[in-house]
Amino acid sequence: MKIEYLRYFIKVSEELNFTKAARSEHIAQTAMSKYIASLEKELGVRLFERNNRNVQLTGVGRQFYVDVQNVLKHYNKAVHNLQLMMDGTQGTLKIGVGIFEHVFVSQLLQEFHERYPQIKVLVFQYPYSILWEKALKGNFDIIFPYPFFKYIVKDSGFQLKPLFRFRYCVLLNEKNPLAEKTVITAQDFANQCVLTLSENSGPTDLKRFWLNSNNVGVKPKKLVQVNTLNSLFSMLKADYGIGFAPDFMQSFLPTGVVLRNQDAYPEDDYFTLIPEKNTNPTLAYFWQLMLSNSKFWDRYDASKYCNN
Repeated sequence: MKIEYLRYFIKVSEELNFTKAARSEHIAQTAMSKYIASLEKELGVRLFERNNRNVQLTGVGRQFYVDVQNVLKHYNKAVHNLQLMMDGTQGTLKIGVGIFEHVFVSQLLQEFHERYPQIKVLVFQYPYSILWEKALKGNFDIIFPYPFFKYIVKDSGFQLKPLFRFRYCVLLNEKNPLAEKTVITAQDFANQCVLTLSENSGPTDLKRFWLNSNNVGVKPKKLVQVNTLNSLFSMLKADYGIGFAPDFMQSFLPTGVVLRNQDAYPEDDYFTLIPEKNTNPTLAYFWQLMLSNSKFWDRYDASKYCNN
């Protein structure tokens, strides 16, 4: 059964005149009569009573009219939704983030949702090693990783797009003597226990942390691994040591934990990763928002956060 036949049936039912119905559908009256006759033959019932004077719906025709209206309503909605999905204004966008990146991603998503409320967004947060494993399996449309991912992303099938410049800052208990300093130096780490989110393997592995630290002259007294941001905050509040975080974490610290500048580790770039073979049309709208929203990224400019 062709969907056009149902549309023609609805038009004749409303006009109760084959000539007027045919004219509004821009077809010949003989063609309209032929299409309705074909529909009746396929259904095995008479939908209209016809004579030289008028056209009337039969009893089954009236019920069919009600049912077909619902069918066409759902069909039109399905076609509309399909068109929205094809141009990217409706669909699902899957985003992968690590430990710190939810801070700016959540604010970006708020603006995105206001513009495109029909697009469903799913955000998945993982430790960086698991985030990378799932990214390689194609689980995300876009990934917001830690800057250390730049060491492993080459030839991995991802495009790297810089977002903003940031500073590595020191996290510590407000009662730690180093909290009184304006800038913490490489030598200040010598007597400190450093709490690190570095993992045993993956993009943020412990070996890379040691290598980067040695390169800038940072040699802490002791190193302790923690596995979540909450566990890091708990250890800091108990004054078990000091840690590191991007400067944009300033406004998201728990009571008793402060953020201070340091001059050992250089500034770095946050970036996003996009699978080169990604074909999700919703990504284009998300990427367009990211590119056009320079004021959004200005919020994370390195000069605006750490204490000077």
